[in-house]
Amino acid sequence: MERNSYAPPEAPIADSEPLVGDAGHVRELSRPRAVIIAGCLIVLSVAIAGIDAATDTNSTSSFGSIVTIVWFVVLVFLVAGFVYKLFQGRNWARVTYVVILVVGIPSVITTIRDVMIAPSAFGVEFLLQSIIQFSALGLLFSPSARAWFRKR
Repeated sequence: MERNSYAPPEAPIADSEPLVGDAGHVRELSRPRAVIIAGCLIVLSVAIAGIDAATDTNSTSSFGSIVTIVWFVVLVFLVAGFVYKLFQGRNWARVTYVVILVVGIPSVITTIRDVMIAPSAFGVEFLLQSIIQFSALGLLFSPSARAWFRKR
């Protein structure tokens, strides 16, 4: 029988070979340093928010401080789960981080404008947090991180 020149090329269909390490253990693709640093920066940003909340002298009622503590504990668990999913290579976590930052941009712009008018300790903390958060965003979309999230 004559070979059909219009037929698609043939390729074997099988599971890919697992990546095998030294001791015969299957190893995963290594997490890029950019993703590790981005996760650490996100955690650092929450830590700065916690320090700010703990040193807030404007809250005079005990109810306000209780709500702040509960909100911060919930935030810590959410961020921990979020960073864990980032470290697992879940692209939805990276996209969610972008959406959260984009939604917060109007607040960032307004606060930066207010800080430029009347500088304060809160303003310095806010600017530091913003720089850290946008640096994490840049790292999550660096070439090595993009390639790693694509392979997951």
